[in-house]
Amino acid sequence: MCEIPKAKFDSFKVLLSLASEIENVQDNIKANAQNRKPEQNCPFGFVFNRETNICQDKDECALGIHNCDLSSICVNMNGTYGCIYQPCEIGYMRHSNGSCVEVTCPEGQKYDSFFDRCENIEPIRPNKTRIGCGPGSTPVDDICVDIDECRENMHNCSDDEKCVNRLYGFDCVCKYGFERNMTTKICEDVNECRMAPCHWPFICINTVGSYSCECDDGFTYRNGHCSDNNECEDENVCRNGYCVNSIGSYECECDDGFKKDENNFCVDIDECASGNVDFCELCENTIGSFKCNKCLPGFENDGNFCKDIDECSINKTICGSNSLCTNLIGDFRCTRIVCESNYFKIEHETSVCMKKSLEKNIAEPFQIEYRAIQMPNNQFIPEGGVNILSLRSEDFPCEYNVHLDSRKSIKENVELSKKEDWYLTIYDKTDARLRLRNSLDGPQDIVIRIDCNYFNIKIRRTLVFVYVSKYASRTPIIKPKFPLWLFGNN
Repeated sequence: MCEIPKAKFDSFKVLLSLASEIENVQDNIKANAQNRKPEQNCPFGFVFNRETNICQDKDECALGIHNCDLSSICVNMNGTYGCIYQPCEIGYMRHSNGSCVEVTCPEGQKYDSFFDRCENIEPIRPNKTRIGCGPGSTPVDDICVDIDECRENMHNCSDDEKCVNRLYGFDCVCKYGFERNMTTKICEDVNECRMAPCHWPFICINTVGSYSCECDDGFTYRNGHCSDNNECEDENVCRNGYCVNSIGSYECECDDGFKKDENNFCVDIDECASGNVDFCELCENTIGSFKCNKCLPGFENDGNFCKDIDECSINKTICGSNSLCTNLIGDFRCTRIVCESNYFKIEHETSVCMKKSLEKNIAEPFQIEYRAIQMPNNQFIPEGGVNILSLRSEDFPCEYNVHLDSRKSIKENVELSKKEDWYLTIYDKTDARLRLRNSLDGPQDIVIRIDCNYFNIKIRRTLVFVYVSKYASRTPIIKPKFPLWLFGNN
């Protein structure tokens, strides 16, 4: 009887031999470590782990630094790795070149698929008392010779089965890559990819009766390994942008004026249609940019962008000598200051009226002060509010009171300011802050009155004119410093 060698036994012996060598390597790790740096202590097949301060195995299979061909599987071992061939089909054996070749039995022997070996052919002599030979045999001279049903195509095996001749019969066995369903008795394809035989960047592709390891997208097979494709070498890969290569892929970063579409291409942004062009009345889109042909009233073109015209700075007398000029986004306001007959203006202080006689009518404040503030439409207000104005009395301690005197808008459907929007924070008897807790809808004009009283005597009255623009600002407020938005003349 002839035993047929199998590749799986040879591979197993190789692994056993490697394991024996590894034991010798591990015994030498500590012996070589005393006079070397930690990172130099590790032998070939190991790397030093600085967190655990020990040499740990390098997984050559996972890292893709093995030399196993596509017909074998890389199996990692402690300090090394092995290449195991898939077992050949029944009736085949592994050749020295790695391929599976059909078993050829010596003369006088036949292959037995059940025992997976060659067995002697025992001739049966015909029984002279019966007619002919038994099933699976035919008379030749004075003996019954086995019929090779497979060679003579006298079997009923399916396409997924292989006919294996045996003495006086045959067997239908599932071909390599198939397994028999015990319920239906049909040979079904084995999905080898479930066993994850391929290591990334190889990916497993299941085929009928087999599988293949192919390079993932973004890689090319070279010298037994999958090498990364540098897509950025193609100058056309990222038009209207620049290419950033990555392992197995790439990313396109778009130039200004472009954005990525659903296909990851950089396409032009229509700034005019997207509403990203501030304060432009006639906008013309161009490739990668735009052109503003006409700005809204109150704005001027500044290098293709519309910027606010500061009317107060351009014309110092636009509001007259007895007024405060406050610039808004796209507009301006004049706050007229007229001191009543029993008040006079302090020299160089056009926004302050002082009482002529401090003894007359103590119900009237000694001083009336005007302040003008501009605010963008619906400006973001952080939680807890923001400081709007600083109030300080250096001569007398004050009892401060805040009042919402008036609010109006030239536009319908504007939500006017409420008393609850404003409040005072008192730091001491001489120091206070006017604060705003909610954003304000514009356009609207608001007058806030703040009285500083000393017992029943009105020391100072501050009239705060808050002008809310109809336009919003593109600059958010993060943590405003105090005072905030104080753009009027002091």
